[in-house]
This record gives sequence, structure tokens and C-alpha cells, in this order.
Amino acid sequence: MHPTSNWGQVAPVPFRTSAGEGGIASFVAAIFAVVFAPVAALRLRSLVFLVLAGSSFSTLAMEKVALFSTSFVLERKFQLLAEAARQQGVELAWTIVDKEGDAGVKRVLAGARLVIIDTPRTDDSAQVERIAGQSLRLAALPAVGIHVMTPPARLKPASLDALTAQRLFDYYVGGTKVNHERLFQFIKNWIAGGDASKVPPPVALPNGGIYHTDAEQAVFASLSEYLAWWQQHSGKSASGRPVIGMEMSSSYLSDGQTRMLDATIAALEKAGAVPLIFYRSSRVGRAAAETATGGRPAAGAGRPAEASGRPEGTRGQPSPERTAAAPGDLFPNPKPARQVEVNEPLITLDGKVVLNVLLVNTFLGGDPEGRKAWHQAMGIPVINLMSYRTGGRAEYLKDTAGVSSFLLPFTLTIPEYIGMQDPVLLTVNEGGELVPLPEQMDLLVGKAVNLARLQTQANADKKVALLFWNHPPGEKNQGASNMNVPRSIENLIERLRGDGYAFESAEEKRIIATVGQMLRPAYRKNSLPELMRTPHWDFLPLAAYKQWYSQLPESVRKDVEAYWGQPEKSPWLTWKGGVFGFVIPRMRLGNLVVMPQPSRGEQSSHEDEKKLFHDTKVPLSHSYMAGYLWIRQQFAADAIVHFGTHGTQEWTPGKERGLWAFDYPNILVGNVPVVYPYIVDNIGEAIHVKRRGRGLIVSYQTPAFAPAGLSDDFVRINDLLREY
Repeated sequence: MHPTSNWGQVAPVPFRTSAGEGGIASFVAAIFAVVFAPVAALRLRSLVFLVLAGSSFSTLAMEKVALFSTSFVLERKFQLLAEAARQQGVELAWTIVDKEGDAGVKRVLAGARLVIIDTPRTDDSAQVERIAGQSLRLAALPAVGIHVMTPPARLKPASLDALTAQRLFDYYVGGTKVNHERLFQFIKNWIAGGDASKVPPPVALPNGGIYHTDAEQAVFASLSEYLAWWQQHSGKSASGRPVIGMEMSSSYLSDGQTRMLDATIAALEKAGAVPLIFYRSSRVGRAAAETATGGRPAAGAGRPAEASGRPEGTRGQPSPERTAAAPGDLFPNPKPARQVEVNEPLITLDGKVVLNVLLVNTFLGGDPEGRKAWHQAMGIPVINLMSYRTGGRAEYLKDTAGVSSFLLPFTLTIPEYIGMQDPVLLTVNEGGELVPLPEQMDLLVGKAVNLARLQTQANADKKVALLFWNHPPGEKNQGASNMNVPRSIENLIERLRGDGYAFESAEEKRIIATVGQMLRPAYRKNSLPELMRTPHWDFLPLAAYKQWYSQLPESVRKDVEAYWGQPEKSPWLTWKGGVFGFVIPRMRLGNLVVMPQPSRGEQSSHEDEKKLFHDTKVPLSHSYMAGYLWIRQQFAADAIVHFGTHGTQEWTPGKERGLWAFDYPNILVGNVPVVYPYIVDNIGEAIHVKRRGRGLIVSYQTPAFAPAGLSDDFVRINDLLREY
């Protein structure tokens, strides 16, 4: 190889590698032509050695393509590309530069004819430049840089003509098996100096579509087409069923990351829901839109015009100003929201959003204000999905953080600002493929279906468990930060009765008296019989508890028993009608139960109760878990209300973020929707409710300030002091 050769400008010398196409004589002539050709005319990196056998020969090496990327791009994409390349007689050598370093650079460049650089972000490009930049410049090979998350320069060719580079980009970014195959057909043809028109063009995904694993075409361009197919395919009517949507990136389809999509579809259908797995625009569509606008990001990010999420007449213009609000309409949010129209054809029929719940499984870095307004306009619950990309199941289970602090802005902070709830970590990275964990899938689908059911269930049929806090400890205390708890419960009941809930009224004094009766056994030993002479208790058989408890992972059971012993040791057990079980304090008010959250230390008199209140190390006691099990299974609550700031469920042991299904906060509430009135000035602790408690925050205000005044006795003393 001549060091000054311009490898990107000269057409390659074609070879015929079959004895039937000219025979050995033609082949030898071709070899001589290459060997004695001017060096500047060569595009070969090395001579091809052949073995002659009789009157035929075969190549020992395939044409080689080098691919550079970073660990930001999951390896499954490259595994699929390498297999497609092999099937087309091309070797794809790829390296993750931040893992392999210079050794990987040398390995993939040796003998390569073309370089592909897949660096979605500027950070990825910087990594490749730092580790491989010098080697790439010395190699001086034709290269195509593909930067799908770096508009407007998503495509950067080097020593390649624009048409060839664009064709490579469209195959590569379009992804899917057919484009992978055609990509390497095109590369092989290009190396041989063949006619590019003989290679079929790239197949583009619809610029916005709905995916289903069982569909022959995989992606539907319209909602009506998809629903018609789904009903015929499933043999079921979509009418009356919850529709659970998942917004994803088209890259999951392009890059072969469909395992989690397929598993989600199967789980939703098994749960009786209609799955609607959609993406709003494709990567190729966004790039094409930018090209059409001279390299500027296009309005609507390349989506169909009907799917921009903005009002008619404003597409392609700056975001609309926030609308003015009438006096008195600003409470409790001082800023009026941006007004948008949800008119995206993939999720609307006859002008109405068909989704009951939306799962968001896509990047959330751009325009959080616009997305917040879009979700508010839809008016449905939105669940935030996350992936554990730094390891597989074993690594995830060992990781006490769950979600790295480095990833917080895009995985949790922005979604929380937008208004998403209940972040669920669904998948782990097994060898470059995002694989859903079955228990996490149950956590996700169970919650989504329950949220959807609440929307169609009559208020009169909804059963609610309201838990209050006995903190600071006290035999008659109902505690919540700056809240009159019994009066607030009385007011809440009346408001909900007015909305059709089948709750019984309870005045403040009655609530206070009943609370004292329910709390007494937590402070006075051997006082369960006294509570059992009132109507304010229920019963959970120990056998039912143990059946549920036995299904928890062994690691959880060992943890609990090492600290608390066997369930039979709980002080909340007694006999009822010959059955041994847990006494559950509760005040029954029709379809509402009001009950104290169980004590962290089995009893509120436990000497460590105050320390345990915020403890994230000590496992849950049997009585604590039994109380929540009674709520979920025996009372069969449709929703839980954690009343006021704050309880202990969200502080119990488990990962800091991205909780496992069997971390203690999730063991308690399961998939029951949780509503959590929380004081507006305690943002720091409220985050735990969002990230660990599966709770939806409803803020309440701090009390207004006013002069407290003095009692009559102190007024007299104050007057005397002033006179003195």
C-alpha cells in the first residue's frame, strides 16, 4: 500500500472468482494486472491469496468492513449486522472503543476496505476520535459517519461520493433484516465496482407506525388498519377492552431490540388488554425532513403532519405561547400550561384518544414542556419505563442503586417534571439485548391494567383503603405534616360521596375516638381482645398469609426471618373461631376502610420505632406485610390512599431507584394504584414516593401564617410586663 494513495477516489479492480467465468488463465491475468498496476490506482488493502485445486479455486478471505462505536449502542445491533454480512460474503469487524481500546482498533482496521462509524451523540464521536482518530486518519479508508442523535450532521462521509454515502446511511439507519442484507449486498457490489442500481433500494419504515410481532408486515401505518387486523387475528373485539399504549423509538425495530416489545404485547393480551405499541417518527424520516429543510431540524421531528401534537395552523412555527389564565384559575400551579391538540392518527379515532394508559419507552431529552403539555392534553396515566443497560439480571439484582446517578436526568428527573408516574425498570442488558424480567413485566402490566380499570369502573363500586400515620408515636395520634387528619378525612369522604362513592359519613370526633381504639394494641400488650370487642378490626388467617409468604423469593424470606423470626411469633396473632391469624385494625365505612399503617417495629412501643421510621435496612415485619396483604387480597382495594406527609412504605429496604418487584415497597402495595396527598414544601422526601412508593402525588398547601395571639392568662402577664 502506498502511504499517499487516495483510496476513496479510484474505482476498485473487479475480480472474477469462478473458473467458469474465464478460467484460471483469466484469473492469473487479473492478478498480474493488479500487481503491476500503478499504486495510485489501487483500492485494495492487501493481496488476496488463493488456493488452486485442479481447475477451480476459492477465496480464503471475505471483503472486510470495519465498524466503530461505543457502549452507548447495544451490541445486539452489531451481532445482527455481522450475521447479515456473513450471509452476503462480507466480514463485518466491529469494536466498542471504550471497552477494547487500541487493540480493538487495530483488529478491525487490518485488511478493511470501508469504515462505518456509528456514534449517535457528540460524546460518542469524541470517544472514537480520542481512541481511534489517529489510526483512522493513517488508514485513510473510505468512511461513513452515522450520527443519528446529532442533527443536522447525522451523516458525515469521508472519501465517498454523496450518493454512495446516502445509500449506506439509509440502509444502515433503516435497519431491520432486509436492510441489513441489502447493505452488505451494496457494499460488496461497490467494492467490486459493480452497478449499484442492481441492488434493491432501502426499505423504509413508515414515518410513524404501530408494531405487532404477529403481523406479517410488522408495522401498520394507521390505527384503523391495526385495530381491524388485531380483532381478526385475536378473534376478539377491541370494544370494551383497556387499550394500553407503549410509545417507543423506531430504533428498537431497526436495531433488532424487539424481544421486550414482543413480551409486552404477549403480557398485555394475556391480561385482556389491547396492546398498541407505536413510534411517532422514524430515524430515516427525521433525517429526510432535515435534508428537505436545508439541514435544520424539521418541525414535528419528521412526524406526519397530523401527528405533530400542536394545534392546526401552528406546525413549523415556534411553540405557542402559554395561554392566559383567568384570575383564580392558577391555583395550585402558578403557570398556565401550554395548550396543545392531541390529533395524532396513531392514537386517536374520531377525534378521541383511544388509550387508557400510556407507557413511555423512549428518549425524553427534548422539549419537556411540549411533552408535558401533550400528556396533560391526553388526560391519561403515563408510566415511565426504564432499562438497566449496564449489565444483566445478576448485576441488576446486586446493584443497590438500581439507576446510576449519572443517568438520573433523562431516566427520572425529566419524566418526573413532565408528570409521569411509577417508574418501572423493565429490562436488563443480556449480551447486548434488552431482555424483560418476568417479575418486572408483571409489575408493569398489572399496574397499567388496574389504572385502566379505574377509568371505566363505577365510583359506587370502587373500594379504597386509606392509611394514616401514627407518627410521632402516641396512643391517640394521627400525624401528618401540617394537616388536621381527622377533619381532612371527614371532608374527603363527603367530597367523594358527592362523586358517587359508596362511603359512609364519619364526623371528626367519631374518627378521633375510633383511632384511639385501633392504636391501643400497638401500645398496650395483651389488649387485642379489647379491640376485638369493637367493630373496628378484621382478620387475616395465618394460613393465607403463609401461602402468600412462601411465594416470595428465598432471599426475602431469609432476610425477614433473620430479624423477626417465623410468622407465628408476631404479637398481632390470635384465635378466631378456631382459626389462628392476624388482627387487622380498621374502621369500615362502606367501600372505604380507614386504618393505621402498621408499625415498623411490630408495635409502636418498640424502643427502636422512631429510628425505624426512616430505616432502609431493617426488613419488614410479618404484621406489617399482613396488613397490606389484607388490603390487596381480602379487602380487594381498587386504590390505596397514603394520607399526608408521610408514612414508611416508601422508606422500606430495597434499591434506591429502579426497584425490583420484590423490593419491600413493591411487596407491600403490589399493583394497586396509590394516591398520596403530600405537603407541597417537602420536595426532597416526596421524591421517594415517586421513585420508591409507586405513588401519585397530590400536593396540599402549608398552613397560612397569622399572628398566634396569647391566651387570656398570658395577655394579663404581658400587660403587667409592659407596665413594669
